[in-house]
Amino acid sequence: MARRIDGAVNGAAVLPSDAPLPAVTRGIMVAVGGNLDVLFAGTEEVPGNRAVLPALQPGVVYAVQCERIYPEGTTAAGIVILW
Repeated sequence: MARRIDGAVNGAAVLPSDAPLPAVTRGIMVAVGGNLDVLFAGTEEVPGNRAVLPALQPGVVYAVQCERIYPEGTTAAGIVILW
């Protein structure tokens, strides 16, 4: 019987960029609090939308599925993505 895995199985530190992330995230955390300017993951039928997630706190895992983290509206640092 196959085991279902709901949580993240990988992670990486990233810098904000206009380029796509290595994978669509299941979660994000930051070491230094602030805002994240993200492009949410979309589907073939509905593209993801861009939004600024305000006032993220250090050490908290936020359940967010996103494809990019843009530098323009991002003030948080020490960004780790989980997928």
